[in-house]
Amino acid sequence: MLTDEYVRESIERMRAEGKDDELCEAKTCQSTLGESVWESVSAFANTHGGLLLLGVSEEERFKPARGFPIEKVSAQFMDGMGDGSRSAQKVFPAPHYDTHETTVDGVRILAVQIEELPADKKPCSVEIKGADQGAYKRIGDRDIRLTAAEIYELRSVATPGKADVSAVEDASFDDLDPRDIERLIDQVIASGSRAFAGCTTDQERLIRLHVLDKEGGVTLAGLLCLGFFPQQFRPSLVIDVAVHPGTEKGSNPDILFLDRRICDGSMPEAIEDALQAIFRNLRIISSIEGSERIERHELPMEVVREALVNAVIHREYAALFLGQPIHVDVFADRIEITNPGGLWGGVSLHNLGDGISRCRNPELLRLLRDYTNPDSKGPFVEGNGTGIQAMRARLKREGLPKPRFEASIDQFKVILPRPQASASKAQARERVEATLAQIVQDPAIQKAMETARRATDSAAQQRIVELISALGTANIQELAEALGKTATSLRPQLRALVDAGLIDATAPATSKKRRYRIADGA
Repeated sequence: MLTDEYVRESIERMRAEGKDDELCEAKTCQSTLGESVWESVSAFANTHGGLLLLGVSEEERFKPARGFPIEKVSAQFMDGMGDGSRSAQKVFPAPHYDTHETTVDGVRILAVQIEELPADKKPCSVEIKGADQGAYKRIGDRDIRLTAAEIYELRSVATPGKADVSAVEDASFDDLDPRDIERLIDQVIASGSRAFAGCTTDQERLIRLHVLDKEGGVTLAGLLCLGFFPQQFRPSLVIDVAVHPGTEKGSNPDILFLDRRICDGSMPEAIEDALQAIFRNLRIISSIEGSERIERHELPMEVVREALVNAVIHREYAALFLGQPIHVDVFADRIEITNPGGLWGGVSLHNLGDGISRCRNPELLRLLRDYTNPDSKGPFVEGNGTGIQAMRARLKREGLPKPRFEASIDQFKVILPRPQASASKAQARERVEATLAQIVQDPAIQKAMETARRATDSAAQQRIVELISALGTANIQELAEALGKTATSLRPQLRALVDAGLIDATAPATSKKRRYRIADGA
């Protein structure tokens, strides 16, 4: 429910940041409701919801617009949301919303909270532009038109896909490995399955397993699981493993990659090759257990394997995505495994790993579940929805950092922190704390801290002053790391301290070399 306090806090946040943000958009609406309002409604409805502030000018540092026709704009907005004449509706389907009139700096404005649409109702689009050109998403302070791939994902989020059982043009039975075919059929028979009831030939059996379609064409699932070289027909269906020298891509202009491997072949082969490429670039950790010296990789192979298998099984194989590989990026502090296609079938970041199996590629999942890796003792994948739970449990059992997950409309990412990097960061923070305990006793530093306390009631700003005093100079990333905050959350605090004359910036805001120091005389 919208309140005066929430609206004021949102305006103060944007004034401090100097711009709109991901959850709030200001529109002047000096005389009427502008068309760009509907793009923002679409963007908020398709992303995470958000707040529209109508009658507020971003250009004038988020001051209310004098003469704002609140009654006129309010009526236009309700009509545009379909609460008047159907012919006047501007967006479809319209999301739920809540309006609230309030006063800012003595001037009336209209606040509108837009709710995110349910997954099966997306995308919301501006009707005049059409569903394919008028749907938007919210990125930072911008409304970005959805791509064709993103629109496809939103429309098919609750519909089982058929891409994995579609026939691959020009592929034939001769492109499948007969050894893998025999192994798959034997495994299905040994499992006691009735899949082959009434079948008299291997071709009939492969049709039952959706390796072949009824016309004898090779399906994508069959090619990926049993093919000699699926990339002959789908060149981008590989796992691209890249090892980077720092913590971000391109952080070292002289070294593009420390290692690179494009893993192709069948998906079981590509996954095993990717595992080898990853683990030859991970550290070996030695420990003493009892009288034995134990050596193990910094991350359990089972966890990385599970993340790779999930990426292969749950990625999007529709035509719009066939040009995209699975990416594995090994950084100094983490491993990122990214697959095309967002979360599907009612899965969200909140219920991920709840033990319920949902898969947009059920036949590929079944084939890999029935396929026995010749180098292992069991099925290649379990397929019972417990993979993420097992990943979390294994990492917890070994005292390792939790996996993190990020999802956008058309992409999903697993982030596995590397424990040595995490430990070194913690040690660095402890060193900063120890240094602070000594330096803050200095009378000059105490004077600066006292000045900060008089200038602001913010404990966060006082802490920033203490850190800069202790370190001499610091950039925003160093401060964020030491304080356990994000750089984005610190920017308003740093701006306020600069405006108060307590700290100085050594370079313009756009410079990567910008650092902060205690202002002279502070």
